Amino acid sequence: MNVDSGEYDLSDLDDDVGVKRKIPVGSAEHRSRYEYRRIFLEVEDAVFGQPSLNSIDWLPRLPESLLIERYKTQDKEVITTKILDQTRDVLKGLYGDQRSRRHVEGLYFEGAMRFHAEYPVLQPLNTVFRGMGLDVEPEALDLCDPDVIDDELLIKILQNHSEVFLKKKEKFMSGLSERREVFLQRLQTFTKEKGIAVIPEDLQRKADELKFSFVDPLVISLEEVVGTYNPEEHHVRIAGNLKKGQVDHVVTHEVLHGVSGQTILSSKGLFEDEGEISYQRVGLRINAKGNHFKWLNEGVTESLAMELVGDNLDIYSSERELLNLLLTSGSTEISDILVHNAYFEDFDSSKSPGERIPAWKAFYQAVNQAYAPGFLTMLDAYIQGNGVKAGIDQIGKDWHTVMEVETRSKRKSRLKKDASISPEERQVTALAE
Repeated sequence: MNVDSGEYDLSDLDDDVGVKRKIPVGSAEHRSRYEYRRIFLEVEDAVFGQPSLNSIDWLPRLPESLLIERYKTQDKEVITTKILDQTRDVLKGLYGDQRSRRHVEGLYFEGAMRFHAEYPVLQPLNTVFRGMGLDVEPEALDLCDPDVIDDELLIKILQNHSEVFLKKKEKFMSGLSERREVFLQRLQTFTKEKGIAVIPEDLQRKADELKFSFVDPLVISLEEVVGTYNPEEHHVRIAGNLKKGQVDHVVTHEVLHGVSGQTILSSKGLFEDEGEISYQRVGLRINAKGNHFKWLNEGVTESLAMELVGDNLDIYSSERELLNLLLTSGSTEISDILVHNAYFEDFDSSKSPGERIPAWKAFYQAVNQAYAPGFLTMLDAYIQGNGVKAGIDQIGKDWHTVMEVETRSKRKSRLKKDASISPEERQVTALAE
């Protein structure tokens, strides 16, 4: 990053960095590294509550001496309550976290649908679920407190959750090949019609090599709640509580991340088979000297997903709005083809330095011309400090404000770095910049 001008130093993306070297996407070295990472994945088949159910099932088979040693009692009802109390504590913790609260609600709503006639305590939840989905009234949520659910009902709710999840998972995994094929057909048709520079064989290879997991969000937390892509494993995880009409869209969004362009760094270890890879760039998101342009990457990804699937889940709406403003609010409009070319561009190690990421450079320079040198970098810094909605407001009013705010911020930052100079020298430095 050039602090004076705000320019992003594109040579960081074009050349090797220190002891690390850039390797081709899809190379044997790249594949071997992410396949190795997959060995250490979390247990993807875990279902919430199943370990507790297994422990309870095993109680009749355990000798009394072992029960006393482990649980300090041989009373199986007392032990069952102890096991379920641990599950209740986990549920309370998950319910207290805004990111996982909806998943706990879903667990109880599943039980309410099936057992409300047998257990009147669940009737209010069933009524709310059928009428309002997860947008429930506060008084209905009181029933999500595990303390009001006795052991017998909690066991049934956990068993039901396991059955529902495993059926959904089987259906999802059995249709995976067809989903992958449909995705590629849509993407290749779209890129051809729009004139986006992609290599169909590369898209096919990336999609074919993706690992998919259908996970219980009560067990494995997903960064984006409903799905996530991990480049280090080349792995897409889809949340098991998605509604039927959401699956196609979420899969499309995450697979787009998986087939987007990448810049990969490799470092050698002490031995031949050791070393690590890191992802300097995935799509338009850059992990170099910080984490940059996530908002831009998600805005483009979701816009593409909407084009390919033809629906709108109303996710990343602020990022999409900011993307549209970026393309249209400068002195000249920026073609979305430039953005898409940069999004799908892989680092090309076969080219000469300075020519390895031409699409990204073309997009960056188009932003410079439409606004001012370094504007994209300054906008990103402004958003990281103030949020996407603040970025929308400033571009909508006057984009020059972003430049002014970030220029002042950089000047203050530089002055703080050298505490040894006198106040007079600091003033001179600030005026000279």
